[in-house]
Amino acid sequence: PAQESSLYLVPGVTALIMTLIGALLTGLLPAREYESGTFAALFATPAGKGEILFSMMAPSFALGMAGLGLCLFCAFFLFDVPLRGSFFILLLGSSFYLTACLGIGLFIGSLCRNRFLASQVVLTSCFIPTIMLSGFLFDLHSAPEFVRALARVLPATWYVELLQALFLVGTPPALVGRDLAALFFFALFFPLAAFLRTQKSLDRS
Repeated sequence: PAQESSLYLVPGVTALIMTLIGALLTGLLPAREYESGTFAALFATPAGKGEILFSMMAPSFALGMAGLGLCLFCAFFLFDVPLRGSFFILLLGSSFYLTACLGIGLFIGSLCRNRFLASQVVLTSCFIPTIMLSGFLFDLHSAPEFVRALARVLPATWYVELLQALFLVGTPPALVGRDLAALFFFALFFPLAAFLRTQKSLDRS
């Protein structure tokens, strides 16, 4: 209502930062291990691939939540963006989205096994779509039906919608419940895909 751009852009910037931390940094981890050959030492240990992947996800998750805290601090105290919704739902939805991004990063890193290629794939498949198709810069209601359908496949679309609702509207049960359900699905799907993709062997299958 105040027609201030910061009220609309700050939630989107938060999603961009979470995407970079979650997908890009995590995607480089398995690729670096494959490039340097240190995965051979991990494969020789009794640790299962689930434990190996969790050890990669945990530090990035902590870093991502710290980045969220910094974004919220800047939103509240530098840009005067109010939070009209539930702070707990904000943390819950952010944790779901960050987990999904971590799963995407691990899946891409295990698929590419090269840091340069993994970074390019992450930027192309995650970061650029987050900017163009999530509703961060362009209103999806004015986009063609095909673009709106494609945007719904991206976790960032649901996360940006959740952030904008919590910051600008409040906690509408129908909207927040739908976004949380979608983010929870992505938070399960992508880490599971990374787990199934990772092979505890040195072949390139």
